[in-house]
Amino acid sequence: MSIAFLFLLLILYASLASATGAFLSIDYGASTSSQDTEQGTKVVLRESFYYGNYDSESSPPTFDLHFDGNYWDTIVTSHDEASYMYRETTYVVKGNSISVCVAQTYANQFPFISALEIRSLVPTMYSKIDPVFS
Repeated sequence: MSIAFLFLLLILYASLASATGAFLSIDYGASTSSQDTEQGTKVVLRESFYYGNYDSESSPPTFDLHFDGNYWDTIVTSHDEASYMYRETTYVVKGNSISVCVAQTYANQFPFISALEIRSLVPTMYSKIDPVFS
């Protein structure tokens, strides 16, 4: 399964989840013969967050971002209409899937993600990255 196809799937599901307020889960895992999901594959993860008062509460949330169950960053969104949060990291796949979680850290502040992009890297790129720390 290609990353482009999964990204289009993410857009479709995100629009459905946004309309229903539902939790969104997309399994990136594919057959183990797929190079894109093989353990040790390096990927670039790009996440973007734009509050835009989507919930009409005028209360931009603060929440945590986790990869494969491990804390990575705290996202602090803003009322500012020009405020577009963007995060990017290089990550070494630990298994045959990648888990990206936006975790609620405060009551009545609901996490969201506007876009998620996952791109495989050529195996020789960033050869000095230690999988333990990525």
